[in-house]
Amino acid sequence: MSTEEAVRAYYRDRLLNDPEVLRSWFTRDAQVSINGSDALFGLDNTFGMKDGASAQAFTNFLVNTWKLLDFEILSLVSEGNRAATRVIVEVECIPTGLKGRSEICNHFTFDGERMTSILEFLDTAHAAKLLEGAESFPAAYAGQEA
Repeated sequence: MSTEEAVRAYYRDRLLNDPEVLRSWFTRDAQVSINGSDALFGLDNTFGMKDGASAQAFTNFLVNTWKLLDFEILSLVSEGNRAATRVIVEVECIPTGLKGRSEICNHFTFDGERMTSILEFLDTAHAAKLLEGAESFPAAYAGQEA
C-alpha cells in the first residue's frame, strides 16, 4: 500500500470509531501532536504511545470524545513515507452531543503501513467550545504522559 493509500484508508477507518482499529494504525512508540491555540490542551500537546497502555488510553480518549461523522480530503501530498493533508471534518463531541465542522491539516510519517507520528493542526478553540460543560474532559484522558 502506498503512503497516499494508507492515509485515505486511515481516514476511512476513523469513521468506524473503533479504538482497536485506530490503535492498529500506530507503531508502538508513535507520537501524536495536536496543535492550535491553548484553548484545548495548552501548548504542550504531544501524546506519546510509549507502551500498550498509553496507546490504549489515547485511542480510547479519541473515540470516546470525538466521533468522526464525515470527511472530505481537500488535498493530499505524499512523498516517500510522509504525507500532508488538508481535510474538512464533521465531528460529534460525544460528551456533549454537539456537532461541528472544521478544517484540519495533518502531517503523517509512516514506517511501512503504520504511523510513527501525526502532527495535527486544528481549530482547538472551536473544539473547546464543543466540549464546553463536558465533565469527562480532560479527565477522559487523565494520566497520559506528554
